[in-house]
Amino acid sequence: MALAAPQGYVSDIAAESPDRGIVLLYDDAVAALRKATAAIASDDVEARCRAVCAATEVITTLYLHLDIGRCAELADDLAQLYSRILDRLVEINLHNDSGTAQAIIELLDALRDSRTNPKDTISAAALPAPPRRAVNGASAAPPANAVPAGSPAGARRLR
Repeated sequence: MALAAPQGYVSDIAAESPDRGIVLLYDDAVAALRKATAAIASDDVEARCRAVCAATEVITTLYLHLDIGRCAELADDLAQLYSRILDRLVEINLHNDSGTAQAIIELLDALRDSRTNPKDTISAAALPAPPRRAVNGASAAPPANAVPAGSPAGARRLR
């Protein structure tokens, strides 16, 4: 099943310059995650779910509109980053995890700043590792897409 970007976001991006459209989407995702964090604090499950769904739509839109022809290596890195963020958004809902929401907010703020101040770079952004949960007493294995610590790719990619 293929994912489709929400039409409202697509038209908003088309109306702006590419960089400005991306900054607006980062702002929307951060706003949604701040709502999710507030909902977690007030134990409002419905509001948290709505906010996380809104953030998921925005990140999915960013993922689906990566320009591979413009810079393939950067697009690949961002695709992996957005994919990891999408995985972590599920964790927020499953575990009522405001810490992960805050880590994603900080990462998106850094990505936004890199768009508005191109001379700034993101050295190594990382979300906290997902909790390892034992199943039937067995130890949980690391996720299949985990980047080994200390690897050259690990400095650039989200763990």
